[in-house]
Amino acid sequence: MKRLLLSLIMLAAISINIQAQTKVDHIIKVNAGVNLFAGTEDFDGDGGISLGVSYAADVWVNDKWSVMPEIGLRTQADLDISSGINMICAARYHFQPSGGPRIVVGLGPDLMFLTNRGSYYYDANPNYGLNHKTKFKSCDIALHPSIVLESGKHWIWGLDISLGLNDMRKKYPEYNINGSTRFEYLLLTCGYRF
Repeated sequence: MKRLLLSLIMLAAISINIQAQTKVDHIIKVNAGVNLFAGTEDFDGDGGISLGVSYAADVWVNDKWSVMPEIGLRTQADLDISSGINMICAARYHFQPSGGPRIVVGLGPDLMFLTNRGSYYYDANPNYGLNHKTKFKSCDIALHPSIVLESGKHWIWGLDISLGLNDMRKKYPEYNINGSTRFEYLLLTCGYRF
């Protein structure tokens, strides 16, 4: 929680300082989609519904390019694991095909701090040594591509993807937990820009 508060204060300070010097769009986003686990060999879940909310400051560099730091909360609704705080910083290119909507494509790193790393529990054997051991590591870094369509002056609609780069599985060789797991998600996004 301290990391989240510090991150919000830093993002607000940067945003206020930059806004005094250049154009900044503030964006509130909500998203929903699927959370996937790639490379899963010994995991008892295949992903599920992912929900999130975030704040972003889209800082314009010129009339085509912007840089957008973003901080958000995301949770997996049905498994209560891989919930966390996401910090993204994307380079974004804005363009408008003739007669079409304005389109924005972005790419950047996604740093995620897990607030719930899951733990093992086997009902059949409550005294099993693996019970209550943590399933995942605490921090992940991912590649974060996105595409957004702008609707009118304020609304944005898009697709956010995160491709985890780290093996997040904590290893327990003594219990034959050796496989790898990478977090990936695909989210539909609705945002309001002001």
